[in-house]
Amino acid sequence: MSVQCKLNKLMNEMHCIEVLNEGDAWVVLIISTLTYLKSLLLSIKQARLRKAQIN
Repeated sequence: MSVQCKLNKLMNEMHCIEVLNEGDAWVVLIISTLTYLKSLLLSIKQARLRKAQIN
């Protein structure tokens, strides 16, 4: 999944959060942000591994 695609997915999640009430929205926002960062770190790690294999 490209970065642009991931950003779109994240924006969609944020848009869905607006439907919820304020308290829940923050919790969901934090969780979705952490999940996004975790997947981003994993993809960076995989890219580095691929780079290492090529070299």
